[in-house]
Amino acid sequence: MNVSLNLISSHVSSHEIVSQNKSCNRLNTTAASEVLVPSHSQSSALDKLHKAQNLASQPSESDKKVDEKNKIAADQKKKEQEVQQVIQQLKSRDLEVKTHEQAHLAAGGQYVTSGANYVYQTGPDGNRYAIGGDVGIDTSPVPGNPEATLLKAQQIQSAALAPAQPSSQDQSVARAAMQMANNARVELAQSASDEQSDFTVKEKQGGMRDEATSDENQNAPLIQSIMPKALDESSSLISSERQQFNLRVATS
Repeated sequence: MNVSLNLISSHVSSHEIVSQNKSCNRLNTTAASEVLVPSHSQSSALDKLHKAQNLASQPSESDKKVDEKNKIAADQKKKEQEVQQVIQQLKSRDLEVKTHEQAHLAAGGQYVTSGANYVYQTGPDGNRYAIGGDVGIDTSPVPGNPEATLLKAQQIQSAALAPAQPSSQDQSVARAAMQMANNARVELAQSASDEQSDFTVKEKQGGMRDEATSDENQNAPLIQSIMPKALDESSSLISSERQQFNLRVATS
């Protein structure tokens, strides 16, 4: 039995000679030189089939409208989600900023020079949200009082670093307060050194006075014995000089 599918024997290549006397099974075998050309009727049928398939695959007008509505709804939902995301970010920032500045105010105490000043941004919902802020604080030393300056500097440093996440400006203020505290400590140490020096000098001077008093007490009897004689001699001398003075005046 000879079974041949898609085999055109009249155009068989010389390299594929098939004997009609032998059984030969071939599937989808076409010689290299063969070209299958459909007939005119077959071509028309294929065209109609392709057109029907194209029409079936194309959406109807109603389907197009439904797809367009779905797309618009999806875009609208996406925009609403983006708006809600922005609003949530602004709310979080508002809470963060206000908590930050309140920490400065609570720790700054009497050295706070102004309340919190906020920078606001209007959100998509029309509400205003704080996105930045600052608190004024006095960072000047206390004139003539290094001890008070040290205490003030320590409180300023605590106020600057009070928030959970200090900003670069907060850290700058904290460094300045630390330097002010160091200067106050140096001044306190110098003052203590000067006081110790004054105490030592006064102590030495007190010892010298005590020695002088002791010497005076020891020489008191001798002075008392000498004083009458000295007074008598002094009186005689004064009287003699007065007489000479009077004489000079009389003779002039």
